[in-house]
Amino acid sequence: MELIDSKYTREKYKELGIEFTDWQKATIIWHKPMPHQERLDALKELAKEITDVELKKQISERVSYEEKQLEYIMQNCDNNYVYIVKDEKEECDYGAFFMFETALKQARKYAEENMEEMHIYKIQIVKGTDIPIIRNRDRWNTNLFPEKAKIEERVSDYIDGEVGSVSISRAGDIRCWWSNETTDEEELVMDSFDINRFESRFLKLPYVHKAGMFVKYIPTGELSVLATGKEDWDKFLERVDNGLYVDYFDKSHKVYTLCDEGYWSHDHICPFLLEEVELTPEVIESHTEEYWNAMKALSDYWAGNTSLEQEKLVIDTAKSYANSERKLSELGKKVCTATRIRHILW
Repeated sequence: MELIDSKYTREKYKELGIEFTDWQKATIIWHKPMPHQERLDALKELAKEITDVELKKQISERVSYEEKQLEYIMQNCDNNYVYIVKDEKEECDYGAFFMFETALKQARKYAEENMEEMHIYKIQIVKGTDIPIIRNRDRWNTNLFPEKAKIEERVSDYIDGEVGSVSISRAGDIRCWWSNETTDEEELVMDSFDINRFESRFLKLPYVHKAGMFVKYIPTGELSVLATGKEDWDKFLERVDNGLYVDYFDKSHKVYTLCDEGYWSHDHICPFLLEEVELTPEVIESHTEEYWNAMKALSDYWAGNTSLEQEKLVIDTAKSYANSERKLSELGKKVCTATRIRHILW
C-alpha cells in the first residue's frame, strides 16, 4: 500500500531519500482517507511487521477500541434502540429497524441502487412517559486546556437520542462508524491527544511544494492554489523546535479555492493529499477562461508577486469570474466592491 496518495509528494520524498519510521507509518495509516475497516486491517498488518513493543501495544488498543465501538452499535438485545436508515443528504428515510443486520441490508440495497452514500443511525427509544436527560462526554485536549479534565460529563435535553452511526459507501461497504456507548475507562485508554500515542503525532517533514502552484485535493478532485511557501514552513518548524504544541493536522498547507461568487475560500490540506495539476487540454477545457485567469493571477501573487498591480489583477479577475457565473448573493456583491486582496480571501 502506498502510504502517500499524492504522486508528486511521494516522488519528492523519494528524491530526498525520506524513509518513514514505524511510528510515522502507523500515524499516516490512521489518517489515510480509506474505509475504516481497511485502515484497521492495515494497522494490524503493520503490527505484524514491527518489533517496537509499545507501538504494537498502542495499535492493538486502537484496533480493539474501534472494533468494540462497532460491537456497541450492533447490540440491541432489549430493543431499547431503533436503527434509522437515511441517505447522505438526509432528505429521505428508508425505514426504522430493531435489528442492525436488517438496517444494514436496507442501507446497502439503496446505496447500490441510488449510487449514494447511506447512513444508519442508532437512536434511543423513549418507552415511558418521562423525557430523559441525555448525558454526554466532552473530551478535552489537555495540551491546550491544562485546566480541564480529559473527560467531562455534560447533560442535555433529549432531542434525537442518537448514540452512534454507521456510514455505508456507494458500493455497500461499511465505510466508518462512531459510538458514544463506550465506557469512561475505554475512553481514557484511547486518549488521542496523548502526545505519546501514535494517532496524532506531528510529522516533521521537509517542504517539497512551491507557493502558487496549482494543486488538486485527491479525495474530491477540487482544484486550488497553494499559499504556503517554503519560508512559511521553515519558520513554522522553527517554532515547533522551540516548543510549540502541534499534532498531526498541523503539517497541513494552506490552499485557496475559487468560489463561483468570486471570493477565495481557504482550507488546510495535508500535503500527502495534494497532487500537482497538469494543465492538459482536458483540464483546461473543464473550466472557463475567466476561471483560469483568476487562478493564474492568484498563483502569481502567492509565488511572490505581491505588488499593488498584482493585487488589482487578482481582484479584477475574481470579479470577472463572478460576473461570468452571474452570482448576485451578498458574498458576490462584496467581491464587486473589493479594493484590496484581503477583502476576497476567506
